[in-house]
Amino acid sequence: MNLNKEKYSKEIKDRIGKSFLSQEIIESYSRGVGFPVSLKLIEEAEESYSGTFESEKEFAENLLVEIGIADLIPDWVFYCLNFEEVAQELRHDYFKVGNHYFRHL
Repeated sequence: MNLNKEKYSKEIKDRIGKSFLSQEIIESYSRGVGFPVSLKLIEEAEESYSGTFESEKEFAENLLVEIGIADLIPDWVFYCLNFEEVAQELRHDYFKVGNHYFRHL
């Protein structure tokens, strides 16, 4: 990880280094919520981060699997779902910056 020395304090650089999120993901979250990177923001980013996906369809499908919805319905019904429309509905609870998806806290 290449942290810009002028950009962050030592404390923030150390915290980014200990995070399971990359600096790029943390900075994406920062842009998405409109606040500068801080210790509190890093914690929020870690709680909010939902993954990196190539498409909204992939995000929606993955989320339904992760939360267990896919286990509650037959496979053939699951794969008949229009995941683009599911992703549209999820915009109330999630936002994306680039390919990174975050849950609104």
